[in-house]
Amino acid sequence: MPAQAVGELCNVLALSYLQKEDFSRVNSLLKRAEALSVNDPMGRAVTYNNYACYMRRVGKLHTALVFMRKTLDLEKRLKHCNNRADTHINLCSILSQLHKHDEALNHAKQALDMVSGEVFGKATEAVAKQKGPMAAAAMSPPERIAVLCIAYHNFGVESEFCKEFTAALKAYTKGADIAKALLGEDHGITKMVRASQLAAAKTITAERKRVKAEEEAKAAAGKQTVDL
Repeated sequence: MPAQAVGELCNVLALSYLQKEDFSRVNSLLKRAEALSVNDPMGRAVTYNNYACYMRRVGKLHTALVFMRKTLDLEKRLKHCNNRADTHINLCSILSQLHKHDEALNHAKQALDMVSGEVFGKATEAVAKQKGPMAAAAMSPPERIAVLCIAYHNFGVESEFCKEFTAALKAYTKGADIAKALLGEDHGITKMVRASQLAAAKTITAERKRVKAEEEAKAAAGKQTVDL
């Protein structure tokens, strides 16, 4: 069996053992996959991505971040790579756990731009004009629709952390609408994004009330009379 095929098998098995939390086997398989990917940049990118997932699972977030950045660097040098949006999503999640929310928001934006172009670019311009953008998006596989909705969700989450509440609400709303239309109202992703949308709406309402109260307090203080 060619080295590339063996490396792919090692990665598949590693993810299987990762689900079972058999970490010693995961580490052994990923080391084997890395050794077999010397002449296979795509295979090495997949291996580094899986290493990142493994390190994140065992709580080594900084090491996970190193591997995700290695993954992205490799993918940037590949002519054909369909996973780059997913890599940005994973980077966003790790950075968010490390409380690096400005950087996480940047990766969330890149992921959203990439997967939006992928999903809405599947249809011809004629289809998009005749049936609308949602019909164009429906031509993509459900798993890519799910990634798009996750990208909207993550962008919303990081926008909230960065106090950009209006942008967060818009992202949640868009993601929830797409999920409902193309994945179904009872889909787990639809429920997740919708819940975040409702929570963000409450946050924005509370923030507006807080700001208004502060402005009114300042105005009232400025109008107070002064006793001699």
